[in-house]
Amino acid sequence: MSTPPESPSTDRLVREAVGLLLAAIGALVVLFSLGRIHPVLGSTVTTAAALSLSYFILRNRGRRGRIAAWVLTGVTSTASVVTAFLYASPLAWVEIGAAAVAVGAWLASEGA
Repeated sequence: MSTPPESPSTDRLVREAVGLLLAAIGALVVLFSLGRIHPVLGSTVTTAAALSLSYFILRNRGRRGRIAAWVLTGVTSTASVVTAFLYASPLAWVEIGAAAVAVGAWLASEGA
């Protein structure tokens, strides 16, 4: 006979919810502050955050998770490059080159 799984306590759920809320607020404050320093810096960090989110959180969520990851990454990457072209086109070319290097390294490491 197996025992039913225990449900988490209310205190633990509240603590986790508050922790997630504080982490989200902190991340938004950091992104907003970097965007106020320089828009290219803010959009580039946002793209890095979206890539991290799509890799670590959404990669095992099935078809919809993969689509959400691609859309999120595509929108933030496009915004980052457009912002860089508006402010300093050499920075945009650096971002495009870095993206090409990252994709090349990723494709090379897949063992194809």
